Amino acid sequence: MEMVKLLKADKPSTGLRLLSKTVYLQRVLPGVLDFATGDALPEQVDAAEGLTARVATLLQDLDPGTVGGVFHRVPFHTTGEVDQARVERAVRLSNRLFTISLTATLSAERLRLASRAAQRRLFVEAGGREGFADMLDVMKARGHDLAALRAFGETCDAPLDVKGLVVNGKDVMAVTGASGPAVGDLLRHLHSRVVDGLLLNVKTELVAAIQDTK
Repeated sequence: MEMVKLLKADKPSTGLRLLSKTVYLQRVLPGVLDFATGDALPEQVDAAEGLTARVATLLQDLDPGTVGGVFHRVPFHTTGEVDQARVERAVRLSNRLFTISLTATLSAERLRLASRAAQRRLFVEAGGREGFADMLDVMKARGHDLAALRAFGETCDAPLDVKGLVVNGKDVMAVTGASGPAVGDLLRHLHSRVVDGLLLNVKTELVAAIQDTK
């Protein structure tokens, strides 16, 4: 795929600026390759590390919901080197962080993101270390090197879903006698508390928390 080859080059910006002048690619990627004078996007793509981050940086101004349409027209994924879901997630989360970073004052949203619980939730939403790193790679390319968040992502152990808990449905049923949807509801509640740092993902602690719900 020629676009993938271009994005893997040492300096994709040169090719991107040339391609932006072609009618074909303006139709394929409307609003992406129509660079205005002084637009820093091509150079931001240069600065992104890794193919996933470069594709996400290129598509950063798109609504994440339209990324699938771009992949249909320009099948980045056919080489097996780019995952559409990873790119969509990186675009969505980096755009959210970028919006917050533009706020001049410490807004309530920015203060919320600064909390450890919020960081852990962001980690879970990113799908773990790989997605978290993708998001931060795009942010770095856009001029925001969030070193503290990167260090956090490298050590975060938040379970991504209830399957990451050290207890399961059998434990819940054994302790509470519950069955059906109530079991899943309790596991999701425990997962939320673990992600927020209110409980440790340790069996004795989670079993005690289950007992407290009886």
